Amino acid sequence: AARAAAAARQGDELNGTAGVLPQQSYVPKVDLRRIPGLDVLADKALIGFLKIIVEINRNKTCLDWSTRPELNKGLPAGSGGFRVRMGFGLHCGWAIEGAVGSQHKVDATYLSPHVNMAARMETASRQYGTPLLLTEAVHELMTNEGRLKCRKIDVVTVKGSNEPMPIYTYDCYQEQAFPKPRRPVQILHMPSNAGGGNPRASAAAANRASLMDGSLHGGGGKGDRDSLKGRPSTDFSVDEDYNEADDYTPNVWETDADLLNLRRHTSEDFDKAFREGMQAYIQGDWQKSRSAFERATAMKAEIGGDGPCKTLLSFMSGHEFICPEDWKGYRPLTNK
Repeated sequence: AARAAAAARQGDELNGTAGVLPQQSYVPKVDLRRIPGLDVLADKALIGFLKIIVEINRNKTCLDWSTRPELNKGLPAGSGGFRVRMGFGLHCGWAIEGAVGSQHKVDATYLSPHVNMAARMETASRQYGTPLLLTEAVHELMTNEGRLKCRKIDVVTVKGSNEPMPIYTYDCYQEQAFPKPRRPVQILHMPSNAGGGNPRASAAAANRASLMDGSLHGGGGKGDRDSLKGRPSTDFSVDEDYNEADDYTPNVWETDADLLNLRRHTSEDFDKAFREGMQAYIQGDWQKSRSAFERATAMKAEIGGDGPCKTLLSFMSGHEFICPEDWKGYRPLTNK
C-alpha cells in the first residue's frame, strides 16, 4: 500500500496518473500545449489544407473540367455546374502506424479512434456547407493569431462518446478567381552539402530535386512520367512560395493573399452576429439565436447565405425554435 501511494504521488508530481500497470507504473499525461513549436505545427496543418483548397480553385485543369459538357450533363439548373471540390477534417490525437492485414493482403494504415474522428469531421463538413472542419483538440494547439481566424460553429457529441466537443471552421469562399502564384524559379540538383551544411536543408533540396525528375521514393524518372501520358495533368513546378512553411510567422494570417481571399466574404459585423447567435444557441435562448443567425446569414445573401447558420437554423426549426428542457448546450452529430 505504501509503495502504491508513493507511486501515486510520483505520478501526480510528473503530471501523470498511477494505474494498475506492473511495478506500480504510471500513465503520463502530456500537455501538448507545452511542447515548443507545436502551435506553429498546428497552424501549418490548417494552412496546408487551406492552400489545397485555393489550388483546386486556381489549377487550370480543374477549372477546365467545369466547362466539359459530359460532366455538366444532368446537373440541375442553378447548381453552378460541375466543380472540383474536396472536404477536409482536422483532428489531433495518437495513432498507431504500421502494416496491418494477413498473409493474403497487407496495407500500411493507421489505427486509432482519432483517425476516425478526423474522417467524421471531413464527412460532417458537408452538413455545415463548409469544406473544412477542425476539432477543439487542434484549435487549442494553434497560435493565438490562428485561433482568432477560426469560427466555432457547433458543439457536438459523436458516436461512441458522450463528451461534448466544440468544432470550428475557417471560412472559405471558393467561387472566386485566385491570383496566380509568383513567378516559378529554377531548381538545381544540389550536392549533398547543399544548404550551407544544414542537414535539414540538404535533405529538403534533394527531395525537391527528386520530385522534379520523378525519382523520389524509388520512382522511375522519365519512364514514370511517360506512363502518365494522356491523363489530365499540369506541369509540376516549384516556385518562390515553396519555402513558405519554413518562413512561417504568425502574421501570415494577416499577410498571405490566399488566406485573406478565402475570408473576403466575412466581415466583423458577420462575426459579431454569428458569435451572438452561437452563444444564445448554447445557452438555450433559441429565439435570440434565431434572430442573430438569420441576421448573419442575410449578410452573405449574395453567395447563398452561410452554411453553419443555415444548418443550426434547420436544427432549431425541427424543434420549432423551442429549446428542449433537457438541452445541455450540445447535440449529437447524427451522421458519421
